[in-house]
Amino acid sequence: MERNNAFGLRFQSNPSWIFRGGLSYEETPVPRAKFRSARFADSSHYGLNLGASYSAFKHLTLDVGYAHNFFDNSKINYTTSQGHNLKGEFQTEIDIFSAQMVLRF
Repeated sequence: MERNNAFGLRFQSNPSWIFRGGLSYEETPVPRAKFRSARFADSSHYGLNLGASYSAFKHLTLDVGYAHNFFDNSKINYTTSQGHNLKGEFQTEIDIFSAQMVLRF
């Protein structure tokens, strides 16, 4: 059974600005090297998440966010149905940037 945990904070410095931050941990659903493929070399990982919202006007909000995932090194020892074998180790990191505009009417 995989474990997933997350913790986050939200801070509103004034009516216009909201800041967010969080940490997360997700355990891989693929625990053994023989089940990993090069298409999906998943491993357990930690995430660091930051974001902010700015209410420019009563009906308009701008949101930005950033997330970085730190993956554990994952070993792979995958054999295809044709008998080909891929063996090695993956090192993965992911950066995610996001932005949105919310218009209320």
